[in-house]
Amino acid sequence: CGKESLTDETENMAGLLAADTTLTGLAGKYVFTGEDMMNQRDIVNLFARSRQQQQTITHAFVYFFRSGRLVSESRGYSKPVTDMYAKTLDVPYAFFYDAIQDSSGLYAVQPLSSTDGVSYLLVTYNIYADSYTNKLATVGLLLRISQNLIQWEDENSEVFLIQDGVKIYGSARATEAVRQMGGGDSGITLTLDGEKYVCSFQVSGVCDITFGFLTRQSEYYQSVRLLQGQLVLEIIIYIFFGIFASIFFSRRTWSPFQKILDFVGARCTGNAES
Repeated sequence: CGKESLTDETENMAGLLAADTTLTGLAGKYVFTGEDMMNQRDIVNLFARSRQQQQTITHAFVYFFRSGRLVSESRGYSKPVTDMYAKTLDVPYAFFYDAIQDSSGLYAVQPLSSTDGVSYLLVTYNIYADSYTNKLATVGLLLRISQNLIQWEDENSEVFLIQDGVKIYGSARATEAVRQMGGGDSGITLTLDGEKYVCSFQVSGVCDITFGFLTRQSEYYQSVRLLQGQLVLEIIIYIFFGIFASIFFSRRTWSPFQKILDFVGARCTGNAES
């Protein structure tokens, strides 16, 4: 679906950024030289271009574990001040660093919330010195959830996100829907704010997040009612056409026999009179 393709595209972009030779070269450094600082500027420009190419990305960065440096789409941060980048996102540095540290494997997608209520999806791509044991760097791309999910929302429907049975993004209506559902099946009708909604879920294939959908019942079944009306109309047309065709073809089929019977009846009548 569109939501999945959004994270897939971002994962692909993170993989392309992580493959940059300048970036991978800096990942192995414990101390940056003057030349490395110049190369760092190239990474800043690389991230800035990636945001222009994929406008769903709100922030891009790489964290180098050996040097402790962080480079974003706007500037580089030395080890003592990497927490300043988290402050630009209004995200507590401990949460931000844990999100990077806890990302395992090659790709990871996880939610990240700011102190002012802004919700992000953090897509990370890890670079290792050997087979997934010694992590050198993590490339991170942040997607602002509200900005990317609004295209699937309108006055009759809304999208929300759930992780471990808890709503991590969505309205108060979505919170009540999650409470009423209690982990139940999709397609259940709920009464929320005095209106009936159909609630359904779709588990993400790329992370442990579940997409939830709330749609007004009248809107949800509108296409079904249109299909039912079309089906009834087609049945009526087929019935009338069948009756007309049966009468028309039965007359054409019976007409020769009727002529023969009339002819035979006339001959029989003539013979009887003679």
